Amino acid sequence: RYSLQGIHEGLGCGPSELCLLAMCLGCDYSVGVRGVGIVNGLEAVRAFRTLEGMREWRQWAEAFRLRGVAEKDNDPVRKAYKESHKNYKLQMTFPDDFPSVEVWNCLNTPVVDNSTER
Repeated sequence: RYSLQGIHEGLGCGPSELCLLAMCLGCDYSVGVRGVGIVNGLEAVRAFRTLEGMREWRQWAEAFRLRGVAEKDNDPVRKAYKESHKNYKLQMTFPDDFPSVEVWNCLNTPVVDNSTER
């Protein structure tokens, strides 16, 4: 049985990070990032943590001219992620709208049908 507390303890992710992970891996609303699996996706979410952070992650991954860590990055978690994933970024392909605000909104505020009709 899954619980939010168990997921948080096991993965270190709360609800918003789980939404970001779904956007990275693919879900009903998004095809996900090609070349990113559960481990790399989880590491990216842990390093970048927000929707704006996901934009920065994409910019970093798509900037082929950069090799390694950008000088202005003082965040130790992001710096470590970038250093350990500098070769992986060449294999990532992002959807045109990644990260999509619309997908973010659908994942964070889903419309649920509570009717008992079948």
